Amino acid sequence: SPHLSSFHNHHPQHNNTQYPEEDTKKTTQRNLLRRSIQRYTYRLFLLPVMQLIIQQFIEQSKKAAPSINQMMLLDRTSRTALKQSSQKELDKCQDFLDQIQELILEGCRDDLYAISNRRDFSCIGFSSLNTNDKSNNDSNNERDLILCESVREQVEVEVYVPLRSVISRQLVNGWRHDDLEMQFKMQALRVRPQSCFKIHKDNYSPSEWHSVSTILNEGVGRSTLPCSKLRAIVAAAKEVARLFAQEHAPPAASLSEKSPSGSSGGNDMEQPKQQEVGEISSQKFALGADDFLPIFIFCVVRAELE
Repeated sequence: SPHLSSFHNHHPQHNNTQYPEEDTKKTTQRNLLRRSIQRYTYRLFLLPVMQLIIQQFIEQSKKAAPSINQMMLLDRTSRTALKQSSQKELDKCQDFLDQIQELILEGCRDDLYAISNRRDFSCIGFSSLNTNDKSNNDSNNERDLILCESVREQVEVEVYVPLRSVISRQLVNGWRHDDLEMQFKMQALRVRPQSCFKIHKDNYSPSEWHSVSTILNEGVGRSTLPCSKLRAIVAAAKEVARLFAQEHAPPAASLSEKSPSGSSGGNDMEQPKQQEVGEISSQKFALGADDFLPIFIFCVVRAELE
């Protein structure tokens, strides 16, 4: 199917960095669950009523989009006139995407839960969940997140992809002046060291946050769908914290040596103390918001985004 192939072209892989600490089997089952939800959502769009709704919105959006000449006229009127006009059309598109997503999630919730409860995905642990049990809040939230992300991706494939040229034209022209100014500044900053970004010297990365910039470059710069770009930004933020802890936190062995319980060999009474030392260590080497922001700006600049 062209729509499913379009999805695979825009999403060669899922973002597995959300669960770096878990085994491959669970990660694989999560990705298979996402694919199953996307196939189910794709079949919904084959229904005549859904095809009619989507087609009408696409045609209306294309007709409402200003031509190049109209954009040039608005741009001459004032610098913000074209941007406001483009923002209005973009808001309409986002509202429509949100409404279709909510319609599917609410109207097909039982079917979506039934898919997640299949034996094929038993390793994830959703099959035993009781949606009314507050003790399972974390697992319920994780399942809802997977369902939401999967449905959103297919909704964007069905609605955003056919409108991509129209939306891109409005974005490029509406924010042309901002983009030129931003590109000029980023190009000048790209060769600057970490110290120029007001990153505290204790937080400098020996790798210059290369893995974070790579996530942004591949996930934001090379992705098509908005939801993929947003997930890449979240993954990059998590990678900042992970990389900082890896490069700055002392080894566990040195922590145990510094603790009073570290020298008396394997006593069961010492394990809680060692665990407490580890928790204190992770808190000590966690980044605050004031430290995180300049680091993330540095990574965005180094990502060489267009």
